[in-house]
Amino acid sequence: MESIVREICGGPKDPGGKNDLDELSLVLRRRMGEKMFEVGCVMHLLKLLGGRKECAVAVAVLQSVHKQGLEMNIRMAAATINVCRSASAWTQALQLLADMVEIGVDLSTIACSAAVSACENSREWGP
Repeated sequence: MESIVREICGGPKDPGGKNDLDELSLVLRRRMGEKMFEVGCVMHLLKLLGGRKECAVAVAVLQSVHKQGLEMNIRMAAATINVCRSASAWTQALQLLADMVEIGVDLSTIACSAAVSACENSREWGP
């Protein structure tokens, strides 16, 4: 799994555009095959990305997996928000919370706490 993380993190530094997301999808399919549809594999990948503070890549992984048909759930969303927290990426963490509400995922205390921690770590906690 670490080699997959190296491969996807070695690419463009601004994942999330259509082409980058498609490329990420191809890497995941090629390297993980059908395992990419297993929640446990996605969670492990997000954990590794958290250790590298790769928030943009983690968000792109979540989007890619969702695009491939795996239902996003609060565990994956909270794990991705936690990656954003570790990278002090507060805007991405809050945007992800908003996206989860928009698609109908019930938020958890863990996801909300991770987003608050991302704001706190970034020192973006008000005036």
